[in-house]
Amino acid sequence: MQTIEGGTVGVVIPNAAVAVGPGAVPAGLRFGPNPARAGSEIRFARGGSARCEVWIFDLHGRNVARVPLEPAGDSSAGVWSGRDGHGKPLEPGIYLARLTSGERLRLVILPAR
Repeated sequence: MQTIEGGTVGVVIPNAAVAVGPGAVPAGLRFGPNPARAGSEIRFARGGSARCEVWIFDLHGRNVARVPLEPAGDSSAGVWSGRDGHGKPLEPGIYLARLTSGERLRLVILPAR
């Protein structure tokens, strides 16, 4: 296929990759919706059935909430309602989510209501 710059791009898809099946749950943290609508819940999931937590931080680095992930089949899952540890709704903005067992941070966006 021709590109805007005048080059070409080719893609090869192996036969083994054309089917979509249930497969294993990836080990990393997945969540959604993101951004979350006002009043909606954000669902977190990770591969592996071990109990752990997702810590939610504001941009000042303060831990504002914790989401316990409970075993659910071959994964762990939990739900966060966009509230702090005292049940108060958090202000719209960008928050950081981190598994207690990991170093990577993920952005969570809570838009204006």
